[in-house]
Amino acid sequence: MTNAISFRIENALPRLEYAAEQIESFCSENGFTLKETYHIRLVLDELLTNVILYGYTDDDVHFICVDLHKDDRGLTVRIEDDGARFNLLEVPAPNVHAPLEERPIGGLGIHLVQKLMSSIQYERIGDRNVITLKKNFCSTEQEGDSDGSCCERCK
Repeated sequence: MTNAISFRIENALPRLEYAAEQIESFCSENGFTLKETYHIRLVLDELLTNVILYGYTDDDVHFICVDLHKDDRGLTVRIEDDGARFNLLEVPAPNVHAPLEERPIGGLGIHLVQKLMSSIQYERIGDRNVITLKKNFCSTEQEGDSDGSCCERCK
């Protein structure tokens, strides 16, 4: 079992299948539940699709780097690309209570990412976007055991 993987994909939609295979294999090897695996795939599919579709203004081949690391508290995901600057934390939250016909197109995927992950950090380092996502196995609001963990999984 390896608790970390790194891979890169070209900025082409068909490469999302390779990313999904890597993510599923990593999650399976590391004992993630089906629900956790689904959430991780959903988040990464959303973010990688956005980079591929909207990050580049040319037809050149670019590479998107993805790192996943699991420790005893959760998962850390790092996505790095050389696309146009885009800070997903600056996207206004959609009004999910407005009637569908009044909602603007877009923004729901990023909203979903924010809801599914425990924390999100964005940095622009040189000409690169770097997004760091964390998914804690347990809510920090839960009462912990004497060893500081909040559930059997975190021990």
